[in-house]
Amino acid sequence: MAPRPSILGFRPTAPPPSDRHARIRALVDEHLNSVARTLQRAGVPSSDLDDEIQRTFIVAAKRIDDIQVGAERSFLIQVAQNLAWHARRQIARRREVMDGDPPERV
Repeated sequence: MAPRPSILGFRPTAPPPSDRHARIRALVDEHLNSVARTLQRAGVPSSDLDDEIQRTFIVAAKRIDDIQVGAERSFLIQVAQNLAWHARRQIARRREVMDGDPPERV
């Protein structure tokens, strides 16, 4: 049974894996610095910056077929801002408050 065309007569297909890998590589090469600046400006601590950059590009790699050609930078910036927001919330939740007394020695 042949695949049915969509309503418009166009059936989108995923690009070959080599094209996807090349596109992901190009995303990283072209937008690494702008993603890093976005995360820094959004309040991600420098100790977590590398991890958040990596998470941003992992999200982009998983959704590479959803990213429109020409809109890569805006997609990455939005993902970076969302991840920075989550990172700030996570930091706020894990803060420990130390009282004045050190723990007892056993």
